[in-house]
Amino acid sequence: MPSDNALKLTAPLGGRDGNVGESRPSRARPSASSAPQLEPGVRETIVMPRTLLGAVAGAVLPLILAGGENGPRIPEGKPWVVLVHDSGLAGGRDAGLVFALWRDGTIVRERASESRSSGKVSIGKIDSRATKSIADAINASGLWDRPSAPRYFDLPEDGLLIRDRSITKCWFDTPPTAVTPGLRAVADAILKLQSGDPVPRTVVDDDWLPWSHYREAACH
Repeated sequence: MPSDNALKLTAPLGGRDGNVGESRPSRARPSASSAPQLEPGVRETIVMPRTLLGAVAGAVLPLILAGGENGPRIPEGKPWVVLVHDSGLAGGRDAGLVFALWRDGTIVRERASESRSSGKVSIGKIDSRATKSIADAINASGLWDRPSAPRYFDLPEDGLLIRDRSITKCWFDTPPTAVTPGLRAVADAILKLQSGDPVPRTVVDDDWLPWSHYREAACH
C-alpha cells in the first residue's frame, strides 16, 4: 500500500495485443526480483510523489487563472476612466464596478449588471484606435467644462471618474432626478467596446474602490 504522501495513477496491464491477462512467451524475461509478474486482471500502479504533483500544479494553475502567460492583466497604476453604480439606500446586487479603463487599453468590466456586487468581471485589452475613440468621446462630451449634476445619496446613482494627467474629476447621474449631460455618452462609448479574448476574474471591494470616486479626494 502506498504511503499517504503519494498519489496513485493506474493503467491496465495487458499482453502485446492489449488483451488483459493473456500470457505470451518472450525471448528474455526479467528476473522475478526485478519485475514481478502480475496476476491476470491486476492493474499496475504508478506512484507520483505529492511534492512533484504540487510543483506541477503551482506552475500551471496561475497561468490558467490569468488566462495564459500572455493574458491581459490589471496594470499597477490607477485607471483612466471608471464608472461605478450605487444602489442608494435601497441597496441591491447591482451596486459595484461597471468598468475601469486604463490608458494602455486594459479594460475591466462587469460580467452581469444585475450582480455587480459579486465582483465577477472580465479583463480584456482594446487597441490604440479604440483608445483614441474614447479620448475623442470625452472631448466631445464637454464634461471637462461642465460641473456634475447634484447628488442624491438616498437614490441610485452612477459615478463617472476621469483622470487626465494631473487632473481628476467626477460627475454623477441620478436619472431621472438629476443628469449630467455627456456622462451617458462617455459611458456608452466604453460599454460598446469589444476587447479580444477577455479573461474572467473576481475582484473584491478593496481591488476596485481605490480606482473609483469613493476613494478619490478630488471627488469630495
